[in-house]
Amino acid sequence: MSSDSSSKGKAPTSYIPKPAKQARRDAVKSAKKAQEKQTRNKQPKKTRGRGKSGGKKTENYPEQINYLISNTPIDILEASKFKYHVHLSPNVNLPDEIAFQLSVGLNYMFYSPRNSKLIEVAWKDFQRRLRWRIKFSLEDASDFYDPDYAVATTSNKKPPILPQYLELGLIKGRQYIYKTMRAIPDEEPLDRLKPLAPKGSLIKKYLSENNYIVTQTDKNLGIAVSERTWYIEKCRELLLDEELYQELHPLTAYTILDRKQLEMINLAQSAEDCINWEGTLSEFLRSKITPPNEKHHIPAFHGLPKIHKTPTMMRPIIPCHSIVFGPASKYVSKMLKPLIKQVPTIIHGTKDLALRFNKISIKSHRSWYIITGDVVAFYTNVPLEPCLEIVEKQYSDYYFKDKARVYEKEYKDYLHNERLKVFKDALHIGHTDLLLQFDGKIYRQNKGLAMGVAASPDLANLYGWFFEQKSDIHNDPLIPFYGRYIDDCLAIVYAESLEEAILQVSSRVSYDGCEIKWTGSDKYQVFLDMVVYKDADGSLQTMPYRKLQSHQERIPWISHHPIDVKKGTFIGEMSRMAVLSSKFATYQEAVESLVALYIRRGYPSDLVKKWRKLNLLARWEKRLVIKDDKAESIPVLVLKSYFNPAWNYFNARELQDNIFGYWREWVERAKRGNFNLEFPRPPVSDSSPLFGSTAPLKWVSYAVDDKGVMSMVPDITKTDILDRRVLVSRKRTKNLFDASNLWKYTVLSRLEEGIIEDLTTELGLKSLETERPIPAMPGLSEDIMRETARHPTGVLLPLKLDLKDLVLTPWLLYRLLNPQKWIKRRAGIKRRARFLNLVRSRKNHLSNGPLASLPVGDGIPTQGYQQSNPNPNPNPNTNLTLTLTLTPNT
Repeated sequence: MSSDSSSKGKAPTSYIPKPAKQARRDAVKSAKKAQEKQTRNKQPKKTRGRGKSGGKKTENYPEQINYLISNTPIDILEASKFKYHVHLSPNVNLPDEIAFQLSVGLNYMFYSPRNSKLIEVAWKDFQRRLRWRIKFSLEDASDFYDPDYAVATTSNKKPPILPQYLELGLIKGRQYIYKTMRAIPDEEPLDRLKPLAPKGSLIKKYLSENNYIVTQTDKNLGIAVSERTWYIEKCRELLLDEELYQELHPLTAYTILDRKQLEMINLAQSAEDCINWEGTLSEFLRSKITPPNEKHHIPAFHGLPKIHKTPTMMRPIIPCHSIVFGPASKYVSKMLKPLIKQVPTIIHGTKDLALRFNKISIKSHRSWYIITGDVVAFYTNVPLEPCLEIVEKQYSDYYFKDKARVYEKEYKDYLHNERLKVFKDALHIGHTDLLLQFDGKIYRQNKGLAMGVAASPDLANLYGWFFEQKSDIHNDPLIPFYGRYIDDCLAIVYAESLEEAILQVSSRVSYDGCEIKWTGSDKYQVFLDMVVYKDADGSLQTMPYRKLQSHQERIPWISHHPIDVKKGTFIGEMSRMAVLSSKFATYQEAVESLVALYIRRGYPSDLVKKWRKLNLLARWEKRLVIKDDKAESIPVLVLKSYFNPAWNYFNARELQDNIFGYWREWVERAKRGNFNLEFPRPPVSDSSPLFGSTAPLKWVSYAVDDKGVMSMVPDITKTDILDRRVLVSRKRTKNLFDASNLWKYTVLSRLEEGIIEDLTTELGLKSLETERPIPAMPGLSEDIMRETARHPTGVLLPLKLDLKDLVLTPWLLYRLLNPQKWIKRRAGIKRRARFLNLVRSRKNHLSNGPLASLPVGDGIPTQGYQQSNPNPNPNPNTNLTLTLTLTPNT
């Protein structure tokens, strides 16, 4: 029932029955409304909004999602399959929105706009280097050049002008370059996959607000998100091991680096005097020397979570690529590579292991076991000094024992001693006193091999070989196979029981100072990324192994890597599966899993299956083929650039044909005297002996005129230039790994920045970053100067000071004995009284000690420095006696 009472102040009208037809309509309408209401009540109410009338309206959220998905192109849906969860440390709560974006993996490369100028820049650099290479090739330069000792330097030296026909060939190349650049369209193509790309600003904001950091994981199991305090605590647990690490005062640390730098300078000079045929070795050894106005580089310590272990620990990582003595370790590593290559027990990778398994014959009728061993903390448990002595002896025996390198015995003895001295010095300089920094503190590794330097794996390998050679385990008939990959051991042992098999190996293999944990089975064992197992017929077989908890974060399809890089990565993994598989059926199964993995990472299924079809048999047939060293060392000429879509329009082979084709045809025409406008006769200046070699084999004869007068020009075909292959080497641009490091640095440094700001506010100082640099003082250690000037109060912090490593430089004495000069510079004249009060409060620590009876002012330059309260009549010869003892508490 209803009443017509829409108008206020009017009495309601009496009820008037409606016609039957109208009543039926109202009944049907009411029934529909009731049914719709019942249907709405059964469905979840996801979103609520307001309609045009302003009333509340319930929307069907699942139907909206289904509508969007049904209207989304298939390629976008396939590309979005990569989304997955990431590893989380304790107390981390990560929403799916952030986790799915991070699941693209750290190798995801961000978008770079198409830039044709990169081709021009690469060409200019290429032709400059090509001119120098041609000049040296024609001059028959005898200086030996080792690319392993190359030092990247920026040279402004003008490149040489080549003979006319060579310059015309370069013009042909330049014409191709600009033709290619003109063919590149200006309009950028529409990026259909852009909505699937990770939102860097959103991820950074969430990580920063919650103090989360993104890191890799040990064993490469995928991305891990950790809470800041938990990460720092786990890293500190490693550094609190006083047997392994020692905290140093900055003065001690920079004194050590000063000494290391001086030793590297002397080492470079020795190498220049006696190893001159290795070309740029001396320059290479000087490449990390700290410039005068810069600070020594100390590697930053960080850790990778070992999520596969309980409780979760950290694997220490110390990147030493820029430390001052890093080149010494690289030189040692290069010299030890030939020794390691001939050691029969050292495994050089899974392919080397597969090749060895293919050669051994297991007696299937006998009982045999697969035994594996893990050297516990191999690097840090190797006794350093005995290891260095062992490696030095192995180096000497390999390079000089019973090898008459030269005929003159005296010169041979001199050369032996000098080269051995260089190697020994590099060995000790590059592997002692490793420094690292973490959370504002500096530490020294006191035990074992220096982690992070280039030669540590080589030293560990040769140290293990020393004991394996003594035991002669590789010739034991009961052990048909034994091998070791750094700290992982593998053996096939004939025995009647597992205990007997383990005993046979453990009794033969042991290293002084190290512990090896042995395990075994008569069925299978995991070694590296391979499963070694016994087949039903008793034969030895292998198959690929996938690590537990691995997220297998391959490059996603939405990453902006070039398509040829994605294809090459997939085919490379097919080759790896073929090497790891001893049976073709196993290989096929592994490839099918690989195809499914790439499809799950968003790759178009048709494209991946096409790659598999074209390469399946070829990868299997070449699985155990050993490449010829000469084939691998085909000389190349490289255009150096970065990943960019503009390179999709460039063909390196066409550039090579344009340049080299012109040079070849010109030389052939010159021999016949067939010149024209395109291939002109060379000018007289090209036949001058001032350019190129005077050797006849490097010249080509041509007719100067029609009278038969002959002359010569340098012949490019007599060099190896035309045998080289031109290719493009592209470096990656910014990827998620770079962004995660920046986010990590932001989160980890926030607390330290807050402490510094509070300290500078309390002391009334300006920001340390904007402070005027301290002028250099002649004859003083600038590293000591910079570090002692760093503390705002101008006094030494109460940290441990190791006197045996502390070099008492004049600048340190100047700092200790003239504190008033420093207080004006560091804290201002208003802080003078505060500083002096601090000195008076510590005078009870002053007593007779190693710094007693030292003159103040003698030999200490004061130019450019003022005292807070200068004496109007200073007497530089005045001697004051100060008795001072440095203890761990002062």
